[in-house]
Amino acid sequence: MEELSDVKIKDNIYTIVDEEAEFPGGNVYLLKFIQENLIYPEDYGDIDVMGKIYVKFVVSKTGICSDFQILRGIKDPKLERSVIDMLKKMSSWKPAKIDGKDVDSYYLIPVHIDYD
Repeated sequence: MEELSDVKIKDNIYTIVDEEAEFPGGNVYLLKFIQENLIYPEDYGDIDVMGKIYVKFVVSKTGICSDFQILRGIKDPKLERSVIDMLKKMSSWKPAKIDGKDVDSYYLIPVHIDYD
């Protein structure tokens, strides 16, 4: 019988792992990175925008992030593109592990938007 840690979606990319992938320094530094690097589109002016953009991506066994996909957005293509562009600038992550071995895994992150 297949164990939960062996659940794969495609191409050996895991959804359930023993140890999740981690941004360098952990979630505190990930939030700081987002706050410091998210650039709102120039034409926003006086528009108030609030919400969350949920982004799924792959963290490879070498720590490289790729295949960014908006799972749920705020119906603003420019802002969603800005979030993806920002996340593409992240440095390498600590990869997920199964049985002590580095593996490719999916990661889901909510990016909080509060532009006013």
